Parts: sequence; structure tokens; C-alpha cells
Amino acid sequence: TPTPTPTLTPTHTPTPTPATGLIRFYAFLDHNGDGVPDSDDPPFEGLQVILRDEQGRVRGATLTNSEGRATFSGLLVGAYSLWVTPPEGLATTRPNPVFVNVQAGALAEAQMGFTPIWQPHFLPLLRAN
Repeated sequence: TPTPTPTLTPTHTPTPTPATGLIRFYAFLDHNGDGVPDSDDPPFEGLQVILRDEQGRVRGATLTNSEGRATFSGLLVGAYSLWVTPPEGLATTRPNPVFVNVQAGALAEAQMGFTPIWQPHFLPLLRAN
């Protein structure tokens, strides 16, 4: 007679969830061009922000909200870059792209100001008769 062989019950081994962090970006109209948001510098709404990973792959894109903020969450630990295209007639007051390191369970913040590009105005030279 055959002897019953006990069947082993698999043990549940939980898969660890990777630790993630988030990036909050702030865009503002930088009136004095110093790269620092001042009380009279309004937020910049509707600016497209593109998130890229260390290999340059696009990991997300969004628009800044009415408060000038864009948030990327659920990001794996690592280095990222935030890319923006300044609207016509404006220049960035900080390097573009902005580089950010994401840590587990942490908030990484970045900001960028935009200032009008100075356009020279030429007046004709008048000669006195």
C-alpha cells in the first residue's frame, strides 16, 4: 500500500514595496530676476513640467496649477531632472533643467523663476540743423 506523502504548504513571503519619495516644483514670475520668490512674485500657472530619470527617460509630465505648483509622487529613490520650456518673451532665472535627488519617504523641492527678456528699443538719431 502506498504511503501518503505530505504536501508542503507554501509560506507566504511578502514582496517588499519599494520606498518612494516625491518632488514638488514651484514656478513663479520673477520680477527682479534674482531667482528667489519674493512676496510680489506671482505663481506661474499652466507651465508644462517634464520629469526625466537619470537615463533621460521621460517619467512624467504635468502643468503647474493656479498656485504655480507641480507634484510628482511615487518616485523611486534616485536622481531626476525637471525640464521646462520658457514661454515666449521669458527666460529662466535658474539653470534649466533643475536636478533633484529623491530620498525614500521624503519631499524634494525645486523652484524656477521666469523673468521678461530685455528687448532693446532703438530710437532714430535726430540731427539738429
